Amino acid sequence: MKEMPIGLKIKKFRQIKGIEVQEMAKELNITERWYRELENGQGKIQSEQLSKILSKLEIAEEVLNNYDTYFSQNNYMENSTNIATNTYHTDHNKEISEKLNTISEKFEHSQNEYINHLISENNFLKDQISFLNQILSDLKKPFKPI
Repeated sequence: MKEMPIGLKIKKFRQIKGIEVQEMAKELNITERWYRELENGQGKIQSEQLSKILSKLEIAEEVLNNYDTYFSQNNYMENSTNIATNTYHTDHNKEISEKLNTISEKFEHSQNEYINHLISENNFLKDQISFLNQILSDLKKPFKPI
């Protein structure tokens, strides 16, 4: 198996550590573009630069040199952790989804009850208006004494 170039190994560790390109370039007192070129294997990393990089990444040169071995041993543990995390999130999302469905159903039920109440109230008011119109109509008729 072909060994990964040192620049790419550095890039992987930098990404794992969450360090930005700008920060690494500043540490080495070089431009971001030049730093990216170093990571992409387009330039030679000087020993002084490598020392600063290792210091910033907080790793030993042996860890960098044995990148493939280090990650093949740690991938199992990392993958197991990812599977457990994904399972938790899936279960949690399912729980949230069920709660949202329940809330949505309750809201729809309440909304329907309120609409029915408004329809009933509207019908009552229509009856009242009809009754009042009838009274007005009766009042407009000529008065006949008994």
